Amino acid sequence: PLEITSRGPSAVLAYRKALSEGKTIVKRAPIMFIGQGQSGKTSLKRSLKGERFNPEETITIGIETDPSYCKVSQEVWKVGDSGDEAANSDPAHISFEQCTAQCILKSLKGEINAKEMKNVDTSNPASGIDPSAPKVSQEVWKKNAGTVDEVPDEIAALVENLLQLEEDEGAQGKEDLYVVLWDFGGQSVYYATHPLFLTTRAIYLLVYDLSRDPNGKVSPQVKRGFYEDIEDVFCERSNMDYLDLWMSSVSSLVLEDEDLQEMLASEILPERLPPVFLVCTHADKPFQGSDPHALARKIFGSLKTRVYGEHIVDVFVVDNTKSGSVEKCPEVDRLRKEVETVANELPQMKEAIPIKWLKFEKEMKEKNQDGHKWISLDEAKNIATEKCGISSTEQFVAMLNFLHDQRILIHFDDTPQLNRMVILDPQWLIDVFKEVITIRPYQSKERKYEQLWLKLERTGILKEELLQHVWGPLFHNRETCHTLIAMMEKFCLLCPLSLSVATDSPTEYLVPSMLKFPPLEDVSKLIASAGIPPLYLKFKSSQVPPGLFSRVVLMVFQWCTKEFSSQTQPQLHQNFARFYTHPAEGCSLILKCHSSFIEVVVHKERCTTGLVSDVASGLNLHSESTYDAFQVDFARAVCRRLGLILECMRKEFPWLKNMAYDLSVCCPVCCASRSVNHCCNHNVRGCKEEQCLHLLSESQLFASHGSIVCTRSVVAVNCKVPVNFVGFWFGSLEERQATDEYDENCPLPSSGDVHNDQAVVLFSGVLEALTTQTCDASEVVAQFQQSLSLENLSLEQPDLDTKKKIRCLCFKAKTANKPEVVKKLREITPAGTTGPLLPETCDVAMIPLGLRRELTINLSGGDEWMSLAERLGLTPAEIRFLDKRVLNPCDAALEHARKQRLIQNVGDLYDRLVDCEFPRLADLL
Repeated sequence: PLEITSRGPSAVLAYRKALSEGKTIVKRAPIMFIGQGQSGKTSLKRSLKGERFNPEETITIGIETDPSYCKVSQEVWKVGDSGDEAANSDPAHISFEQCTAQCILKSLKGEINAKEMKNVDTSNPASGIDPSAPKVSQEVWKKNAGTVDEVPDEIAALVENLLQLEEDEGAQGKEDLYVVLWDFGGQSVYYATHPLFLTTRAIYLLVYDLSRDPNGKVSPQVKRGFYEDIEDVFCERSNMDYLDLWMSSVSSLVLEDEDLQEMLASEILPERLPPVFLVCTHADKPFQGSDPHALARKIFGSLKTRVYGEHIVDVFVVDNTKSGSVEKCPEVDRLRKEVETVANELPQMKEAIPIKWLKFEKEMKEKNQDGHKWISLDEAKNIATEKCGISSTEQFVAMLNFLHDQRILIHFDDTPQLNRMVILDPQWLIDVFKEVITIRPYQSKERKYEQLWLKLERTGILKEELLQHVWGPLFHNRETCHTLIAMMEKFCLLCPLSLSVATDSPTEYLVPSMLKFPPLEDVSKLIASAGIPPLYLKFKSSQVPPGLFSRVVLMVFQWCTKEFSSQTQPQLHQNFARFYTHPAEGCSLILKCHSSFIEVVVHKERCTTGLVSDVASGLNLHSESTYDAFQVDFARAVCRRLGLILECMRKEFPWLKNMAYDLSVCCPVCCASRSVNHCCNHNVRGCKEEQCLHLLSESQLFASHGSIVCTRSVVAVNCKVPVNFVGFWFGSLEERQATDEYDENCPLPSSGDVHNDQAVVLFSGVLEALTTQTCDASEVVAQFQQSLSLENLSLEQPDLDTKKKIRCLCFKAKTANKPEVVKKLREITPAGTTGPLLPETCDVAMIPLGLRRELTINLSGGDEWMSLAERLGLTPAEIRFLDKRVLNPCDAALEHARKQRLIQNVGDLYDRLVDCEFPRLADLL
């Protein structure tokens, strides 16, 4: 009988085995509706679920998530009935209970894989444990296994139902696909919070309103103010700009070094994940009565040709007004079909996970239902161990990542501080952040904080006192408060602006989303009036990493405050900042953020003659000597500081570790006045589209040794790019060439005699031993000593001349592929004598990661790294900047020195370590 089968000893054994080592495939994913405000996202959600169109649909505020799962199919997406008590819980096919019941059923039917069965002793109910699991996990299981005397009623009933189904129908049920729908509000004030919830494991529906002009400017943004709503009249974003903004956010989720080859094997999935479906709504009233399909196709083509185009699957033209009526929209049906097809091909739909992960998920949901919005990481670990039998740290971390990727919970482990907190209710987190990035309208109870609210509204500066007020009791739980602030810093919702001298903690924060846009046309005129052409921070990903610009602005502000005592209050705006560093000289620093690069300008009113007019004409350009020496010196200082800031950020913020960038200038041949003379992409004159500008990187310019040619302009009189015109940012070509020539001619910085004739004669007797396969390292060293009449004592305490000869022998030995000779000499000679085991001319960037980490961490334990940084050429201000800012300041200093060409190769680094009296560390190389 079914009731005996589902509750008997075999079922108990199978239940225990399912809890310990059972696995299942959970076919679910979040679907995220993104796009401009009031573009039809909520109505599209209704269409997919077959609900009637609501012409009075309210605006989505922040982010709304459906409480129930939707079952995805080619028909109407079905949601749990509102009268069903389980409507807000997991659907049957992906619940812990159902997956456990299915695993029990397989055991009862004898369908367990033979490989699994051979390790199971049926006489011992607790033996169904994975023998490869950590010992502590087995002990926990044995401790709890004895308490499982019977199968829980709910699971037993499900087993009975499955058995009955098989008897009645003789077939397995179909594996359904489920999704959670996330509706992202389009109000600009909430854009800053959205990246927090975007995930690579989601499917995205990018919604666009066809009734709007793609290239038309959007209506002024309206933000809630303390006394009245405020229009940001200088925001000149177009409707296409918002599509670009959303696509850039999705594309930024993918790490630059992520291996995507396995995804390319599928003909169904896009070239890059996550997949994005472009859904064009309002097909019933397209812009100016145009053909909706032609307009949608044009928008689709524009997006597909950009760097993020590989994410986009297809375009759909939808009329939401037909939803729920007799007349259906065929494009909605096609969208359902395509989403289901793509979703089933996603890698996560084929990944088996332990059933115990679903038990942990159930425990977290029950915790949330009990009123807990978040729990500590330690409490989550205790629940996993005591209630779910998960004691392996690796499995616990993998489980948290799995649930985080699906946004069932929120947990960031980038830093120890972020790692402490597990968010169970994402909506609670949205509400907490909303208190910081929005202004409360005036009420009598806010009178005490009037000036603080107005300061936040007008300048974007949040005082700690106001933060304490809006967060209330949450603020006084210091550990929780610090973690939430760290989370907001990660996504640049706020940045610490000033520190308390007493506590070394922030007293003011910059809230970037509160800043207003500057007048774009006036900004363009200002930049055009600068004497020196701009520097561009161009990112290899073709987009500025989200939040990066605000951090750069903050660090530049801190630098200017410390270094330039005469600096006056800067101007901070959305995507724009101006620092008045030298008001007496009329010199200021300007930063302007674009989609794919950051433009840097040292502004001082230019001369009417000289280089700038030459740049405009594309003719003979001169060096930096044409400019005011003060302006050139400041430009070089800015360039060097920006390089240090970016390197420091790559070390300080783990999510930016893969950031790759170039310092570049605009080509003066084809892009005079920062626009393309004749753009072949758009067939226009004076094109200023970012992707069309011809930017020349620093490395590209100097590698050419003055012979780079631009052939992009068909009308340029002179196609040769005069490399010297970039000297005001990077230093003159002559300086760099002198450095390069030194590197080429002297690969051994401390041994200038290595390649001279005398050295060859001295080593003539040893060279044969090096090239003879039968001679081992000891014989080579003996031959070396004999040829130079050296005693052992001479090697143990070598003079300067002997050290040079030893270094030269080691160089020859490595060239002959006999590194064992170097190792043998290291046994005899003092540390720091032989030179590195790595090739002397090897670029510092090519030092193996583990070796570089060992070296730099050893130096970063105390203040030793400062000695090396000083010897590398860093200034005292740069050393102070790195001190206590990053965990490994030595690594940041080394990378900065390499990029500034203060150090070139491993041989150079070896000698500087020896000069700093770190010979043993030098011998790590």
